[in-house]
Amino acid sequence: MNRSDAILQYWFGHIEDTGMPSEHRTHIWFSGSADVDAEVKSLFSDDLERAINDEYAVWEKDPRSLLALIILFDQFSRHIYRDKPQAFAQDRRALNLCLQGIQQEFDHALSLIERVFFYFPLMHAENLEMQATGVRAFQILINLTFPETRPVFQNFLEYAVKHYEVIKRFGRFPQRNKILGRESTPEEIEFCLHQQRSGAVISAKYSPIMLDLVGIELTQEEQELLSHPLVGGVILFSRNYESKLQLQGLLQEIREVRPELVIAVDQEGGRVQRLQKGFTRLPPPAEFGRFYQADPIGACRAAEQDGFTMANELLAIGIDFSFAPVLDINHGVSAVIGDRSFATDPQAVIALAGAYIRGMQRAGMAAVGKHFPGHGAVTADSHHELPIDDRDYITIADCDLLPYMALGKHLAGIMTAHVIYQAVDNKPATFSPHWLQTVLRKQLQYKGVVFSDDLAMAGACISDSVAERAQLALSAGCDVVLICNDRQGAIEVLDQLQGNIINKEVQYCQSMLRAHRLHFA
Repeated sequence: MNRSDAILQYWFGHIEDTGMPSEHRTHIWFSGSADVDAEVKSLFSDDLERAINDEYAVWEKDPRSLLALIILFDQFSRHIYRDKPQAFAQDRRALNLCLQGIQQEFDHALSLIERVFFYFPLMHAENLEMQATGVRAFQILINLTFPETRPVFQNFLEYAVKHYEVIKRFGRFPQRNKILGRESTPEEIEFCLHQQRSGAVISAKYSPIMLDLVGIELTQEEQELLSHPLVGGVILFSRNYESKLQLQGLLQEIREVRPELVIAVDQEGGRVQRLQKGFTRLPPPAEFGRFYQADPIGACRAAEQDGFTMANELLAIGIDFSFAPVLDINHGVSAVIGDRSFATDPQAVIALAGAYIRGMQRAGMAAVGKHFPGHGAVTADSHHELPIDDRDYITIADCDLLPYMALGKHLAGIMTAHVIYQAVDNKPATFSPHWLQTVLRKQLQYKGVVFSDDLAMAGACISDSVAERAQLALSAGCDVVLICNDRQGAIEVLDQLQGNIINKEVQYCQSMLRAHRLHFA
């Protein structure tokens, strides 16, 4: 095998007729893993040096070998020289080769996923015209792809648009300033801090497990668990909080284990506010609903301020996001939802939750709505039993789905309900491809991250094995699963899912790319 073929084989594996790799390659493309960096350096550092010295100039005459050359300059240089100025030293050469290939229509001879990386130098360019060219290139790819893989390329387009917006605003990538020895402006410093605070809803590495902690400091076992590559985040509970000083220490411990781990909490207000002492006491959402009946405008202003206050306080101490707002409609029968819902009227829920989301986003926090497709019409509490909702789909769609239809584009994440809607599907929504893929992804066109509710809850016990539940939820369409209050179950999941997260590569790519896009939100 010649060297250009070796590069392409490593980077893509086998390309299927759908235009996607048949093997899991996203961990190589986007993980930022030290192991991947070391592997690329071991296998291809000599090739990069030879390319820099023009020993591979003949590769410019063929579409596929030109792609290999672009990957050497644009991708492998970043792996081999991560966090060093040399990581960007070949960007100009990669860009020139990309433009040269486009002019010769070499890109047309490649598969769609290969064209993505052919165009990456356009996204890496600190030039607005090149960024615009990149956006147009990804728009064209969407029109060429198969329907089942279109969401993957839509995510690439959105990623390109975000690059364009950064260059339009700053004329350069502020994230590179420290590495390149460039002085940052105050606005650039704030931009980078904002990314660190709010961008990582989940890590760019596809790590689909979120775990809980037992106490106010990390145990040795928890340090080992959080080091596992499948763990992407931590959810905190009241038991993890004693004081702000203690919490800061705990957060620092977590970051020292894995800086990229995201840290979440349920900070809805009212009954569900895990962090109270030292934080603003937040009202239950239903209070805004009562206010809304008398003064809709004033209620929305108050809800927006509440969302801002909650998000601002969490971000200030180092927590990435709250699982909020609750989008459930209060049908008057669910004690577990009750005053956690904004209102009984879907339009009031949309108005108030929308205002709350604006407040969160104004503070710099992404919003995660719950519990899809609606938990407010069942009496049973899914923490203790499996609720069954006997309404038909039209009834649910005309009421409980309305907030997701109206606000979905503003939600970085959605959490599922452990509820069976027996007239629609015989599986709880968390484990239902119909609800998560057909309804949420296809009909509602939702492109954000799907979180399961806690898989240790009674409502999730469709199998005695927590690992099997995790696999079923991921296969059904969840991107991230929560496993809380069941340490042995969490260990079982990590042991059994290693190397077997999802069998279908397209679904894996979609989850990975949603995570990667949100990392730069």
